[in-house]
Amino acid sequence: MLFIETPNDYSILLIIFILSSLSFGLSILLRLRAEFSHSILAINAWKIISIVIFSVVLIVNGSITKSIILTAVIASLITSLIFTLSLTYKKLVTSIKISEPTGGNEDYKETEIFKLQYTYLISFLFFAILGSFDRVLLQYRVDINTYTSYLYLVSMLIFPIGIIGNYVGYRELVFIKKGKKINITTSIVKVSSFSTILFLIYSSLLYLARDIINLEFNYKIWLAVLIVVICKVPYSILSAVVGAKGESSDLITINHFFLLTLVAACIYTYFHGNIYTSIYLVSSIWTLRVIFYYCVAKKYT
Repeated sequence: MLFIETPNDYSILLIIFILSSLSFGLSILLRLRAEFSHSILAINAWKIISIVIFSVVLIVNGSITKSIILTAVIASLITSLIFTLSLTYKKLVTSIKISEPTGGNEDYKETEIFKLQYTYLISFLFFAILGSFDRVLLQYRVDINTYTSYLYLVSMLIFPIGIIGNYVGYRELVFIKKGKKINITTSIVKVSSFSTILFLIYSSLLYLARDIINLEFNYKIWLAVLIVVICKVPYSILSAVVGAKGESSDLITINHFFLLTLVAACIYTYFHGNIYTSIYLVSSIWTLRVIFYYCVAKKYT
């Protein structure tokens, strides 16, 4: 939305793309070394830095312009990369040993690897659309005030839970690959309870501060986001189990089904959607995905 009317700014977009890609690559390297806290820092520190910059600018200047947004994002990404590298460069220069498969049919292995790469690509595409389709398509269906209030509320509610979910998945995938035994049902109950309690506390604080931060609280949207929260953190464990032990045949069918479901949700939102149908479509898709992944993960635990 920032770049749609100013094509000359694509060079800035390219810089942001390169910096964010470097951050993501650094995060993966640290994750392979089981440096989970630093891995999360590499991919999320820029968000915190940006919030600080925006807050300072608002206090000093009273408003935020497009140029300030772009400058803040680039400065935050650079600062985040430098800071994370300063903490971890000694750990990154040592080699990372990756075990090689032995025995079996090599042609089968190559085919299986290709299938896994394909299904992970479909999964990435699915989450890229799921994370933004309601916000992209609603701009054609609702007025600007309703749209901005919805965008602000959903972003504020779901932001910290997304970080927690990613952190849980990051940790579990590496440990499961190393042979860790896990009780799926018990783990899901624990993380669901923890994330729900945390969300209730966090959203209560947002509600109390709603006048200060100019947040229009909507209970129907809050309930839909709560459903997403209850699903998102447990899903990170299920995804880790399936990703570590599952086969491509398990993933391809599921991801094709959910990609088609998501396309149908996008079409419905574009022609008939409002803020309630769109967010409840998101929560419904999350619920279905957790159920499907639970059934698959149970086979490997």
